[in-house]
Amino acid sequence: MSVITIGLLLVLLLWALAEAFSWPIVPDAALAAAVFMFPAVAAWGTLAVVIGTAIGGAAAIMLYRRGHRWPLPLVTDRMRRRVSHWLDSGPRGLVHQPLTAVPYKVFVVDAAPRDIGVASWALLTVVFRGPRMAAAAALATLAARGIERIVPPGMLVSAKTVVLVLGTGVFLVGWRLAWRFWARSGSHRYQPSIPTS
Repeated sequence: MSVITIGLLLVLLLWALAEAFSWPIVPDAALAAAVFMFPAVAAWGTLAVVIGTAIGGAAAIMLYRRGHRWPLPLVTDRMRRRVSHWLDSGPRGLVHQPLTAVPYKVFVVDAAPRDIGVASWALLTVVFRGPRMAAAAALATLAARGIERIVPPGMLVSAKTVVLVLGTGVFLVGWRLAWRFWARSGSHRYQPSIPTS
């Protein structure tokens, strides 16, 4: 494994860790971009983001329970209310996260004051978020292999870069529309309260 590959995997791991706390962009996006440019990292990259998100979520819950706080950008009251309702059924409520545009960090801060075990939370994070991340890597691999078949080798890097820039633009537009949906009935200035127990 080359130094560049190891560095890329480390970036993906840290990206997933940061997203569990505060970073507003899902690791799936970084994973898809990395795999599209370097398909050989698909399996290890997926493993890195899955491990990063599980460790990040567990660590964030433990730190939150100890009174630590951090910024939660782009979190709305509407997101918070929905997550609170979903987690009323216990940690299984995390199943809604990969199916919606609600950030993982909202689930984490809502889970912290509840009687939810950190180990079970980490396990369910892998079970529920892992398949979406694996799907992102698989789609990126298919797209990369497809473009490699139709573009001459000498133009491959340029073609992939153009497609990646266009894809990033589409992702950002969709991300903005999803956030506007969740912002309709709430403020993005949500600050979590300190648990009383």
